[in-house]
Amino acid sequence: MKLNDIVTTLETSIVLNKAGFSKKSIFSYFRNKEGHIYVAETDFDKDELIVFAYTSAELIDSLPAYLDINTSTYIARSSKYENITEEEIEKHHHAELLSLKIPYEMDESQYMVKYSVGNRVIAFSQNTKGEYKNLIAFGDTEAECRAKMILTLIEEDLLHQLSSLL
Repeated sequence: MKLNDIVTTLETSIVLNKAGFSKKSIFSYFRNKEGHIYVAETDFDKDELIVFAYTSAELIDSLPAYLDINTSTYIARSSKYENITEEEIEKHHHAELLSLKIPYEMDESQYMVKYSVGNRVIAFSQNTKGEYKNLIAFGDTEAECRAKMILTLIEEDLLHQLSSLL
């Protein structure tokens, strides 16, 4: 397996950085004197460091195991979304993180990360079209999938639950 297969892509790494995720990583993207970009172990004495390249293990450590929920949280039902009930909050207390590999026969995206309550996907908001912004992400690699979830949490302004990790 190549190093490029276990770290976030250059593009995703740049987006994470621009979104404010600046945790240090064991790997980074560099540009050499000829302008070629490559990924290698982080060494500040090497060529020009462009951005950190995160492994899936580094990213999972940055995802909270649980997210707070309240009656403003949406939960996916069989055919629609509804606000979570007080009874569900009392029973589950929070949304749980689930990260798994999907069998290839089921989906071309190999990995999934989601926050769920009672195995039902949640959302904290809707976009301008009224579509729910599910807390679920898919990706071809674990690192890409987990990076997408971090970006979603940043976009949803859930940094108060991530702030100690950034």
